[in-house]
Amino acid sequence: MRTYRIEHPAAAIHVPLLGRKLADSFGFPEADAEEWFQYAGQANLTTLWEGEALIGGLICIPQAQFFGGRSVPAVGIAGVGVLAEYRRGGAARTLMTETLRRLRAQGVALSTLFASTHGLYAHVGYGVAGTRHQGRTPTTAIQVALEPTLEVRRLGDGDRPAQHALYTQQATHRPGHLDRGPYVWYRTQRTWRGRPAISTGVFAGEQLVGYVTWRRASSEPPSELLLTDVVAPTAAIARRIWGFLKDHGTMAPAVTGFTSPDDPFWLTLPQPGPEVVLSQTWMLRLVDLPAAIAARGFAAALSLEVCFQVEDEIIKENNGIWTLSVADGVGRLRPGGTPEAQVRIQGLAGLYSGFHTTRALAARGLLEASPGAADRLDTLFAGAAPWLPDMF
Repeated sequence: MRTYRIEHPAAAIHVPLLGRKLADSFGFPEADAEEWFQYAGQANLTTLWEGEALIGGLICIPQAQFFGGRSVPAVGIAGVGVLAEYRRGGAARTLMTETLRRLRAQGVALSTLFASTHGLYAHVGYGVAGTRHQGRTPTTAIQVALEPTLEVRRLGDGDRPAQHALYTQQATHRPGHLDRGPYVWYRTQRTWRGRPAISTGVFAGEQLVGYVTWRRASSEPPSELLLTDVVAPTAAIARRIWGFLKDHGTMAPAVTGFTSPDDPFWLTLPQPGPEVVLSQTWMLRLVDLPAAIAARGFAAALSLEVCFQVEDEIIKENNGIWTLSVADGVGRLRPGGTPEAQVRIQGLAGLYSGFHTTRALAARGLLEASPGAADRLDTLFAGAAPWLPDMF
């Protein structure tokens, strides 16, 4: 049986080697790993060893995620890689298991990731909890009436605080959106392979009221425009941004960006509208169950209680019978009670985010509940469909 060792944080002397191993595992240029690690930070790198061989690793990204209108502390997991010669021996599972137990000991409430293979992450307690769609529209299809009182101009470093505040105001009410940390902000604003990211603001007088961050898909014209960030709180602001994007039409045949089927920004376009297709799903893991419930928001009008039993093979502290009480928009989980439902930790992820109903989870064998308990759980966690435009 193979024995593995985890090093966290990665020692400075091992960081270049980790970059080579992840570049080999994922098939990207080694220089990309160097930049990646610089903005992720050495303190957030983890290495995986078998004996004296460094065989893989991952990156932990401190951030938070909005659920129920509140920011829930979370850690994003990225760059999980194991050299092909060492796969199928439990290396990746060991890496993830030990990482999750360390995060639980640190009091982290949630963990989120984009999965290259769902099976591995389901085995360590992650469940599908939301979507990331891609939208695309030809610039010739952009037909909008502009608001003449709104102006557009390029943003600079001095505009960043106002830009970040606008994003947070919008993201707070979009389940699944990140309460971004420096890592994700860097990704939305960085130059990528010689193509700079440009932020263009929408102004009402001197006040920044919306913005779009974009880059060209290619350095050779004609080139599509790729949107990395959009904040458009009103239809008038959305139309002004679309008008600005249309003005690139002679050199940009189309506009693409990450969205959802009910994103008001993309729905501003006239029918038949943009092409919106599922790009990928993302997965959520409840790491510290009581902390995750306490941090999440709930509808203020609700006053309900339900008792359920949780099965968690990896984080034993989450196992057992819990009673969930919600009142005045706040949830509290206390041990004990008479269980009316049983749920696996993987299923609880989709319920917590609002992505799955109890009926859907029951159909997958992840939950059993009495009709009354199922109704109460659905009522407590109901909300807008969770989606996540950012990649990390």
